[in-house]
Amino acid sequence: PAEVCPRSGMRARAVLLRAMAEPADARPALHPRLTRRGPVGVLTLGGKQPTADEARPDQPSRPPAVWSVRVELAGVGVALVDEEPREVLYASLAGVRLRLSASAAEQTAEMSVEHVQIDSCLEATRHPVVLAPTTSRDEEATPPTLRLLAKRQMGWEGMLVLDELAVALQPLGLALEQNLAARLFRLAAHLPRASDPASALAEASLDAGGAPSAEVAPPAEIFVRSLALHPMSCALTLQMEPLCDDPSLQRFHPTHELVGLAQQLLSLRSATLNLNALLLDDAHFPSADALGAKVAAHYQAQALRGLYRLIGSLDLLGNPAALFSDIGGGVRTFFYQPSSGLVASGAGGFAAGVAKGTAGLAGGVLGGAGATVFGAASGLTRLVGEATGGLAMDNDFAQRRRKAQQMRAEDAGHGLALGVKALGQGFCEGATGVLAKPLQGAMDDGARGFVKGLGRGLLGVAAKPLSGVASLVSKTAEGIASDANDLTARGRRAAALRTRVRQPRLIGPDGVLLPYPKMPIGSPTTDEQ
Repeated sequence: PAEVCPRSGMRARAVLLRAMAEPADARPALHPRLTRRGPVGVLTLGGKQPTADEARPDQPSRPPAVWSVRVELAGVGVALVDEEPREVLYASLAGVRLRLSASAAEQTAEMSVEHVQIDSCLEATRHPVVLAPTTSRDEEATPPTLRLLAKRQMGWEGMLVLDELAVALQPLGLALEQNLAARLFRLAAHLPRASDPASALAEASLDAGGAPSAEVAPPAEIFVRSLALHPMSCALTLQMEPLCDDPSLQRFHPTHELVGLAQQLLSLRSATLNLNALLLDDAHFPSADALGAKVAAHYQAQALRGLYRLIGSLDLLGNPAALFSDIGGGVRTFFYQPSSGLVASGAGGFAAGVAKGTAGLAGGVLGGAGATVFGAASGLTRLVGEATGGLAMDNDFAQRRRKAQQMRAEDAGHGLALGVKALGQGFCEGATGVLAKPLQGAMDDGARGFVKGLGRGLLGVAAKPLSGVASLVSKTAEGIASDANDLTARGRRAAALRTRVRQPRLIGPDGVLLPYPKMPIGSPTTDEQ
């Protein structure tokens, strides 16, 4: 009625009354049409009467035959060999299980890998294991390193319908040093360039006679009911020392173009990078590229958010970001172990849990604080030594000093020994340089060279011993930091990532594999391998 109709609806009321006054056959009609976009129903209201085919929703096509395949492999290994030829990397998968099945309604693919590991095959390397899970294979109830599950709903033409897509990856540890990085960069530089995908597609669109081929089908749409990419975590360790063991690899060094302090920015130790999960429900993508772009954008944003952790894990600063992680882990262990022991074994388990928790708390607090403080002291005094060594204006001395500084102090005693050796070399070379530099300059450039050599010798008398003192402090602090780091859970996990799956293969100059070197039974190398 007009008396109760709001003013905003008067115009619509007049239109409806005019339509009702027209004959029935002249009135506009809204015809429903139900279609499907994959598993999603779409209801469309229009003035056109749908045909019989349009009124009936799309139905899945005839289901395929039923089949099932199951594959189990104890291990798979792939070796990467460069152009020398020399084995560079060895990647291994252990406990691979793959199951593929298809029914009248769906196809399912499941894959699990118990252990994933990539080993460095270089002889003198600080990190024999490049990539491996941070959990030990000996631990009970250790979940598989990688799990993948994909379920596809069948019958939808032009659309890939995934009922479930899930990927789970256990925390990994990644360790890389300059010798392996340089070899990988050299290998990549010698690989042939890939052709442009656009030009390759244009060439493929022409047949042998040069006529355009049939139109390429558009990419299939993708509908995912449930997408779950579980959280991922990686502990990064990068030790990019300034010199490669092989001088021919120096131009492929990752920091070859950097100078001074910038070279220290690629040295990280146990920097944890956490990537949050990506969870999507009823997600529609026009193509596989759109799905890939969505996933890539998510992880790029997560990596940028974790950048501050990488900055706080620089060796130059002593890895302060790990201090809070070590203390937090020690506190959690202190409360978790007693309660876990009480539930499992009663009073005896509680007492053992108190002991383990106290040890974990002490290791987290004292070890973390000691590793951070002495690590920062080592990094700063190392920079001081680099600066004072450069004042000597002796390239040979600077090269020898850098090579000696690249030796990692495993403990306090080892660090003290390295420091005393560097101190002695500094005093010795400073004293002998007063006589050697002028004589060398006179032989090269006469009187002018004698004067230059005398100046460099006098500078070396002061600069080289100071550089040795800085090396003594740096290496001693580095050794103490290594001992403190071994007390933390982070240090114990890093120590576990040192055993290769197998020894590196030896390849002769003629490309023939050589037998493994025989080692005495019971030697450390034999036990380790």
